[in-house]
Amino acid sequence: MVNDPGIRIGSVWPRRWFVAFFALLILPNPGAWAQGGPRIYKQGPLSFREFLAAPPAGVAFDAETNTHLKYDYRYRTLTRGGSTTFTLTKITFRAELDPAKSWTKRPQDVELLRHEQGHFDITEVIQRKAALEWQSQIGKLSIRASSMAEGKKEFDQLIRQRMEPYLQRLVRFQKQYDVDTNHGRNAERQKQWQQVLARLLENPEGAFPLAPEAAPAPGLNPTR
Repeated sequence: MVNDPGIRIGSVWPRRWFVAFFALLILPNPGAWAQGGPRIYKQGPLSFREFLAAPPAGVAFDAETNTHLKYDYRYRTLTRGGSTTFTLTKITFRAELDPAKSWTKRPQDVELLRHEQGHFDITEVIQRKAALEWQSQIGKLSIRASSMAEGKKEFDQLIRQRMEPYLQRLVRFQKQYDVDTNHGRNAERQKQWQQVLARLLENPEGAFPLAPEAAPAPGLNPTR
């Protein structure tokens, strides 16, 4: 009988959006943002000072906010009778802005920054939803493999498969946000989205009333 705790790190990389784009991130230990590193949601509202990349030549868009939804997980293993069982023991999520890939042409534009903050908020909401929905899988999600190497690979594939719907959900809502607000130019819709996102940050179990919800992750019981 062998017990082997494992730690793995993974990423969900949403497609990049343009014009007034988005950024996402949240790490376990918030603190002052260090230039060159990821920007954490808990560090407060965005500032265009954190958008370090130069706008590409010939691009008509006003800004790009480059964000990622990331996760890491831990598992335990139990080897008995020639097979090894892998069981999820912990999973955490974070939304990150990549300042080195984020840029703006209008660093003084408060309304543009407010729209970019909405993209950041959307990723944080998805991160919080994922954290809630995955709690039911702790200690329950497991696989059995014939070898340690095979089990590590299969377990990682399983986690990635279960994370895919969150990527789809994230991409869908980021796109819908830009469409609904015309990239922040529709002031009334922008205000409505800000109100919705504020409520969802307080209660991630709520639904997105302004856009269709994406399919839930297989094997989970996601909130709406």
